[in-house]
Amino acid sequence: MLAALPRVQPQLSEALAVVSSHDFPQSWPALLPELVASLFSKFRISFDNNALRLDLKHCLDVFAAPLLEVFLRTSRLIAANVAGPPDTLRPLFDSQRLCCDIFHSLNSVELPEFFEEHMREWMTEFLAYLGTAYSPAVEAEGTLEALRASVCENLQLYMEKNEEEFKDYLNDFASTVWKLLLTPGSSPSRDQLTVTAIKFLTTVSTSVHHSLFGSPEVLQRICSSIVFPNIRLREEDEELFEMNYIEYVRRDIEGSDIDTRRRIACELLKGIALNYKEQVTTLVSMQIQEMLKVYAVNPGDNWKEKDSAIYLVVALSPKAGSSGGYLVDVESFFTSVILPELQEQNVNAAPMLKAGALKFFTVFRDQIP
Repeated sequence: MLAALPRVQPQLSEALAVVSSHDFPQSWPALLPELVASLFSKFRISFDNNALRLDLKHCLDVFAAPLLEVFLRTSRLIAANVAGPPDTLRPLFDSQRLCCDIFHSLNSVELPEFFEEHMREWMTEFLAYLGTAYSPAVEAEGTLEALRASVCENLQLYMEKNEEEFKDYLNDFASTVWKLLLTPGSSPSRDQLTVTAIKFLTTVSTSVHHSLFGSPEVLQRICSSIVFPNIRLREEDEELFEMNYIEYVRRDIEGSDIDTRRRIACELLKGIALNYKEQVTTLVSMQIQEMLKVYAVNPGDNWKEKDSAIYLVVALSPKAGSSGGYLVDVESFFTSVILPELQEQNVNAAPMLKAGALKFFTVFRDQIP
C-alpha cells in the first residue's frame, strides 16, 4: 500500500480497513505487533519484540516517543530549509501533517500519559506552524495549509477532551488562529483550514474561556473579518450550483454532515451569541440592513448581498421549542425581501437567490400567513 501510487493508496487503504473490520482482532491477533514492528524498522529504533502485546495502552506508549522524535527531527529540517524552494519543503510539511494525523488518532480516546508529559514540546511546534510567516511561494503551497488544518483539528480535540490540561496554551493559540483566518487564501486546502480553524474558535466561544471574545472590539472584528466574509457565496459555490444543484442544496440544508465555510461561520456566530446575544444580534441586524442596501443599489450585480442577508436570517433563526427571538420581523421580511423573488416573472433570473428565498419560506412557513 505504501509503495503504490498516491491515487491507488486510498483504494488499498479502504480495502485494508474493510478486511480489518471483519478480521481484527479475533482472526488477526498479530496485526498491531506487525504494524509496530514494521514502523519501528523504518524509524530505525530498536525495541524488544517480546515486549509487544495486543494492548492499546502499551501500543500508545510504544508509538508516542518515536512519533515525537520524528516530528521534532522534521521540524529542525524545516527550520534549516525555511528559505528554500517549495519543492524542498513540500515533503517535509506533508510528513508533519501525517504526524499530526497520528497524534490525533493516539489522543482521540483519552490523553495518554506520554503526551501529557510532553505537551509543551508538541504545542510549541504546533504554534510555530500556525504563526510562522513563510515566503509567498511556500504560503501558497497546499501542503502547508493542509498541515495547519491538521494542527487545528488537534487543538479542537484538546479543547473538547483535555481542556484543563490545554488551558495554559489557549490564549496564544486563539489569537494565532484568529490572525491566520484574516490572511487570504483560496486553495482547497485553505477551505479545510478555514473550517477547522473556525471550529476551534467556536469551541472556545462556548467554553468557560468565552471571555476571550467578550470585548466589543473583538466581537466586531470577528463578525466583520471572519464571519461575514465566509457567509458570502464564492465562485466555487456558483460552479457547484450550476454543475450539481442537488448537491448544493444538500450541503445547504440544515442537518447535512458536510462542513462548509458558510455553515461553520454561522456556528461560530451562534457560539458567541450564547454569552453575548445582545451584542451579536445588534451587529448581525446592522449587517443585514447594510447588505440589503447594497443590493438595492444594483440588484443585478449585488444579488449575493441579498443572498447573504437571507442566509443570516435563516441560519440564526431559533430552533423549534427554544425561547430565542428572530433577527427580523418575519412577516415583514418575507413581504419586502422574499416575496419579490418568488414573484419574479423571469423564473430563471438569479436562481441561487431564488433557492435561498425558497429555503426561507420553508423554514418560516409557520410564521407566514
